[in-house]
Amino acid sequence: MDKRSRKLETALVFFIIFALAGGIAAWFLIEIPFGRLFNAVILLTAAGLACCLAVSALLMTRSKAVLVRIIGIIPGAIALAVVLLIVILRVDYKLIPGLSYRSGLTAEEWKVDLAYFAGKFPEFHPRLFEMVKRDLFESRISELEKKIPALDENSIKAEFYKLLALPADAHSFPNVYSYRIDWHLLPFDSWLFDSGLLIIDAGRDYRETIGAYLVKVEDMPIEQVYERLRPCLAAESEEGWKVRFPHSIAISEWLESEGVVSDRRLVSLTFERQDGSRFTREIKPVHFIPVIFWSSLRKIDNSLSYIYSNDRDDNYWFEYDPDTGTLYLQFNRCLRESKEETIDEFVERLRSWVENHDFERFVVDIRKNDGGDSYVSRAVADLIIGNEKIDRPGRLFALASRKTFSAAVMFLSLLEYNSKVVIVGEPTGQGPFFCGVPRTVALPNSGMELLVASQYNRCALINDSKNQIMPDIPVPYTAEDFLCDRDSAMEAVLNYRPAEPKFDLSGSEEAENLAGKYGYSPFQVLTVKKEGKILRFSVSDFIEDSYRNASSDLYPAGNGRFLTDIEGVELQFVSGPGEGLEGMPGDPEGARSEKCGGGVILIWRGVESYAPKVQPDYVLPMELIAEGNIEEGASAIIAHKDLYIAEMPDLERRLNRMGYDLLNRDDFQPAVKIFKLNADLFPASSNTYDSLGEAYLHSGDIRQAEENYRKSLELNPGNDNARKIIVHIENGRRFDRSSGKWKG
Repeated sequence: MDKRSRKLETALVFFIIFALAGGIAAWFLIEIPFGRLFNAVILLTAAGLACCLAVSALLMTRSKAVLVRIIGIIPGAIALAVVLLIVILRVDYKLIPGLSYRSGLTAEEWKVDLAYFAGKFPEFHPRLFEMVKRDLFESRISELEKKIPALDENSIKAEFYKLLALPADAHSFPNVYSYRIDWHLLPFDSWLFDSGLLIIDAGRDYRETIGAYLVKVEDMPIEQVYERLRPCLAAESEEGWKVRFPHSIAISEWLESEGVVSDRRLVSLTFERQDGSRFTREIKPVHFIPVIFWSSLRKIDNSLSYIYSNDRDDNYWFEYDPDTGTLYLQFNRCLRESKEETIDEFVERLRSWVENHDFERFVVDIRKNDGGDSYVSRAVADLIIGNEKIDRPGRLFALASRKTFSAAVMFLSLLEYNSKVVIVGEPTGQGPFFCGVPRTVALPNSGMELLVASQYNRCALINDSKNQIMPDIPVPYTAEDFLCDRDSAMEAVLNYRPAEPKFDLSGSEEAENLAGKYGYSPFQVLTVKKEGKILRFSVSDFIEDSYRNASSDLYPAGNGRFLTDIEGVELQFVSGPGEGLEGMPGDPEGARSEKCGGGVILIWRGVESYAPKVQPDYVLPMELIAEGNIEEGASAIIAHKDLYIAEMPDLERRLNRMGYDLLNRDDFQPAVKIFKLNADLFPASSNTYDSLGEAYLHSGDIRQAEENYRKSLELNPGNDNARKIIVHIENGRRFDRSSGKWKG
C-alpha cells in the first residue's frame, strides 16, 4: 500500500469518527431542534458523512480491480448528493423538485387556477351553498380575479385559503402535510388559555419564551391578531378557532399577507413572563418541513398534556389505578392500529379485562383525539354502550376538549345519545353535524393542494344542529393547570357523586299505557319499552352502523313528563289524536287508530318534536330491510326517494356498506337487491353500478355483471377495475368465488 493510500485510510477513520460524533450529538439534540448549535451539529454531521463517502470513493478508485473502481463511483455520487442537498436546504427548499408548488406564475396562470378551484369546490363539497351563500362565494371569486394582477404571490395564496375557509367547514383546509407548500413557521408551539396565548414549547434558541405569554406581534396586540387571522383558516365554533389560532399565528406568510408584520423573514414578538415583566425577541421563521416534523409528526409520550399537537406513542391504551378504582382508557386517535395491535384486538383485550375485573369507574379520555376512522370510533363505542359493568349511572365518564374533533366527535355523540356517560372538560371543537372525508384539489398551475370535505355526516337526531358537544361538568384547562401539571378534569371525575335517580315504576299502569311505537320522523321510530322496573326509550333508523339513533332510561318527573340520561332531553307524553304522520313512508292511514291515541313530545335541547303513537305492526322501509324483507322495503324507499335522498345525505354510502356486509357473508341475492336499490336511487353514480356488477359476479350472473360494469365505465371512464373485469368476461374467463381470481 502506498503512502497516499495510507493517508486516505487515516483520513477515512478520522471522518468516520467525526461523522459518528456528530450523529450522536444530533441524536441528543433532535428533540429540541433549530438554533445555532443544532444547525451547526447537523452541518458537521453531514460534512463528516460526505467526507467519509468521498474518501471511500478515492480509495476504491485506486484499487487494481476494475469492478471496485467502477463501484467507487457510487459513494462519490452520494457524497456529491449530500453536499448539494445541504446547500439547497440552506438556500431554498424550492430548489428540490416536488417539494414546493411553482413560483413566479403570471396573473393569467393564477386566474386559471382560480377558475379551476371555483369549479371543483362546489363539485366536491356536499353542502357548500347551504353553508355559504352562492352570491357571496361567486362575488368573492370575481373580486379575487380582478385583484390578482395587483397582488404578490404570497397574498394570492392567502386569498385562496380564505376562499376555502368561507363555509366555516373545518375539514376544508390547505393540505399542510403536502410538500407543495413553501410556508415558513415560527419555531414554537403555543396554546390559547383564557389568560392568554402561552408558549408551551420552543426551538433551542428561544427556550426562554416557554411559560411566557405572547402579547404582541410587532405592534399589534395578540387580541387583534386573533381576529385578523380568523378568515385564513376554517373553524366551526369558537372552541375550534381557539385550536387553530396557535397554528395560524405561527405561519409568517399569513402574518405578512394580513398586515400583522411587515417582513415575513424576521418577526418581532413581545412576551410577558409570569411575573409581569416583558421582553422582545426577533425570530427568524423556519421552513415548515422540519417544523411539521417537530411539532406534529414526531411521536411523544402518552402522559404529556393534550395541548401538545404531536401524536402520542399509542393510539389507544388502558390501565387500572387500584388507588382510585379507576379503569382509564386513553383514546388518542381513531386509527385501526396502535403499534402491533389492531383496534379489534385491543377492544377484545379491553372487553376481557372488564369482564374479569372489578372497578369503580370507567374513564375514556378523548381530549387528544382529533379523529380518523369512524369504524374505530364505532368499535370502541359498541364496547361501552350497554355494557353492564361500564354503562351505569355515575360510573362512565368521558373527558373532552376543544381538540376533540371529527371521528372523535362521532364517538362522543354515540356515548352522549346512547349511554349514561358524564362528559367532563371543555366543549368539543366541532358538533355532531359536519362535513368530512376531505378530497384533494390540486391546482393545475401552482400545484397548491387544497383539501375539500366531500361527505356530510349527521351524527345526531335530525333536529340537533349544535356546533359543539357541551360537557355535563365544565372544567376549563387553565395555564396554572399546565404549569403545575395538574389534571383538574380527572379531579372532577374522582370527586363526582351522582344523585340517586328515581325510576321505580313497579305497580304502575302508566308504563303499560306508554309502551309502544311512535312515529318520530319519515325514517325513524321512537319506541318505549318497559325493561324490568325501568321504562326505556329509543329512536332508531334501523341502519346497523347509524350515528343518528338515541336511547336512554326514563325517569318520571310527574304529569307524563320523563327525564333522560341525555342532558337537555326529556319526553312529555300527551293524550289526543295529534298530527305528525303526514308524508311518512309506509301506511300513514292505517298506522294510527283510535286504539293508539295520544303521542309523545320529544324535547331535545329546546326543540320540540311531536311523535304520534302508531300500531305495533307499523314498520318503516329500513326496518323492513333490516328484517330481511328487502323487496318491500326497497319499493317503499323508491316511492319516497326524494325524501330519503334529501334527509339522508349519506344514504348511498350506507346502502353500499350494507350490501358489502351481505356480500361478505355470501348472502348474494340480498346483496344484489341492496345494490340494485342503490343504483335505482343514484343512477348517476358509477360506484353503485360497480358494486352491483360485483354482486352479480359473485352470484354467478355473468351477463348482468358485465352489463352493470359497462354502465359504471360509461359514467366513469377512469374505472380501471370495471375495464379489467369486462376484458376477462369478453375473453371467456371464469370467476372463481372461493379464490377471488379469474381462471381459464
